[in-house]
Amino acid sequence: MRVFVVEPNHRYDLTQAKAYGEIVYLMPVPVHPSNTDWVVIGVREGAKRMAFDPLSDYVCMTGQATNVAIMLSVLHSQYGRTLKCLMFHPLTSTYQERIICLDAEAPIGAQT
Repeated sequence: MRVFVVEPNHRYDLTQAKAYGEIVYLMPVPVHPSNTDWVVIGVREGAKRMAFDPLSDYVCMTGQATNVAIMLSVLHSQYGRTLKCLMFHPLTSTYQERIICLDAEAPIGAQT
Protein backbone atom coordinates (compact mmCIF):
# COMPACT_ATOMS: atom_id res chain seq x y z
CA MET A 1 0.00 0.00 0.00
CA ARG A 2 1.05 3.55 -0.74
CA VAL A 3 -0.25 6.99 0.13
CA PHE A 4 -0.26 9.34 -2.86
CA VAL A 5 0.19 13.05 -2.14
CA VAL A 6 -0.16 15.64 -4.90
CA GLU A 7 3.16 17.39 -4.17
CA PRO A 8 5.73 17.83 -1.40
CA ASN A 9 4.84 20.52 1.10
CA HIS A 10 6.71 20.73 4.38
CA ARG A 11 3.83 22.61 6.05
CA TYR A 12 1.98 19.31 6.46
CA ASP A 13 3.05 16.52 8.81
CA LEU A 14 2.42 13.21 7.07
CA THR A 15 3.79 11.07 9.90
CA GLN A 16 0.34 9.69 10.82
CA ALA A 17 -0.47 8.97 7.15
CA LYS A 18 2.50 6.58 7.01
CA ALA A 19 0.38 4.09 8.97
CA TYR A 20 -1.52 3.56 5.68
CA GLY A 21 1.55 2.99 3.51
CA GLU A 22 4.63 4.52 1.94
CA ILE A 23 4.28 8.25 1.14
CA VAL A 24 4.79 8.98 -2.57
CA TYR A 25 4.43 12.28 -4.39
CA LEU A 26 2.69 12.51 -7.75
CA MET A 27 4.68 15.63 -8.62
CA PRO A 28 8.30 15.97 -7.47
CA VAL A 29 8.06 19.72 -6.75
CA PRO A 30 5.26 22.07 -5.68
CA VAL A 31 3.31 23.68 -8.52
CA HIS A 32 1.42 26.96 -8.13
CA PRO A 33 -2.35 26.33 -8.32
CA SER A 34 -2.69 28.84 -11.18
CA ASN A 35 -0.74 26.40 -13.38
CA THR A 36 -3.66 24.00 -13.61
CA ASP A 37 -2.45 22.37 -16.84
CA TRP A 38 0.86 21.48 -15.17
CA VAL A 39 -0.99 19.97 -12.21
CA VAL A 40 -3.20 17.86 -14.50
CA ILE A 41 -0.18 16.63 -16.48
CA GLY A 42 1.90 16.05 -13.35
CA VAL A 43 -0.82 14.02 -11.62
CA ARG A 44 -1.63 12.00 -14.73
CA GLU A 45 2.01 11.19 -15.50
CA GLY A 46 2.95 10.60 -11.86
CA ALA A 47 0.09 8.15 -11.30
CA LYS A 48 0.95 6.27 -14.49
CA ARG A 49 4.70 6.19 -13.76
CA MET A 50 4.11 4.84 -10.25
CA ALA A 51 1.33 2.43 -11.32
CA PHE A 52 -1.36 3.90 -9.05
CA ASP A 53 -3.77 1.15 -7.97
CA PRO A 54 -7.13 2.43 -6.67
CA LEU A 55 -7.83 -0.91 -5.01
CA SER A 56 -4.81 -0.78 -2.70
CA ASP A 57 -3.41 2.77 -2.75
CA TYR A 58 -4.68 5.76 -0.79
CA VAL A 59 -4.97 9.38 -1.90
CA CYS A 60 -4.06 11.90 0.79
CA MET A 61 -6.25 15.00 0.64
CA THR A 62 -3.51 17.28 1.97
CA GLY A 63 -2.01 20.27 0.21
CA GLN A 64 -3.17 23.29 -1.73
CA ALA A 65 -6.93 22.94 -2.17
CA THR A 66 -6.89 23.60 -5.92
CA ASN A 67 -4.17 21.03 -6.54
CA VAL A 68 -5.90 18.44 -4.33
CA ALA A 69 -9.17 19.00 -6.22
CA ILE A 70 -7.41 18.56 -9.56
CA MET A 71 -5.67 15.41 -8.26
CA LEU A 72 -8.99 13.87 -7.19
CA SER A 73 -10.63 14.77 -10.51
CA VAL A 74 -7.80 13.34 -12.60
CA LEU A 75 -7.57 10.12 -10.58
CA HIS A 76 -11.35 9.62 -10.69
CA SER A 77 -11.41 10.10 -14.46
CA GLN A 78 -8.40 7.84 -15.08
CA TYR A 79 -8.87 5.06 -12.53
CA GLY A 80 -12.56 4.68 -11.87
CA ARG A 81 -15.30 6.04 -9.77
CA THR A 82 -14.08 5.03 -6.29
CA LEU A 83 -10.97 6.24 -4.45
CA LYS A 84 -9.63 5.40 -1.02
CA CYS A 85 -8.75 8.74 0.56
CA LEU A 86 -7.15 9.99 3.75
CA MET A 87 -8.45 13.15 5.39
CA PHE A 88 -6.64 14.90 8.23
CA HIS A 89 -8.70 15.31 11.40
CA PRO A 90 -7.35 18.36 13.28
CA LEU A 91 -8.88 17.50 16.66
CA THR A 92 -7.17 14.11 16.86
CA SER A 93 -4.16 14.95 14.63
CA THR A 94 -4.75 11.74 12.72
CA TYR A 95 -5.61 10.79 9.17
CA GLN A 96 -8.93 9.03 8.72
CA GLU A 97 -9.97 6.85 5.83
CA ARG A 98 -12.76 8.09 3.57
CA ILE A 99 -14.07 6.36 0.47
CA ILE A 100 -15.14 8.70 -2.29
CA CYS A 101 -17.53 6.95 -4.67
CA LEU A 102 -19.00 9.06 -7.45
CA ASP A 103 -21.72 6.48 -8.05
CA ALA A 104 -22.87 6.46 -4.43
CA GLU A 105 -26.50 7.13 -3.70
CA ALA A 106 -25.89 7.89 -0.03
CA PRO A 107 -27.85 10.79 1.45
CA ILE A 108 -26.06 14.12 1.66
CA GLY A 109 -24.02 14.31 4.84
CA ALA A 110 -23.62 10.54 5.22
CA GLN A 111 -20.08 9.27 5.70
CA THR A 112 -18.89 6.31 3.66
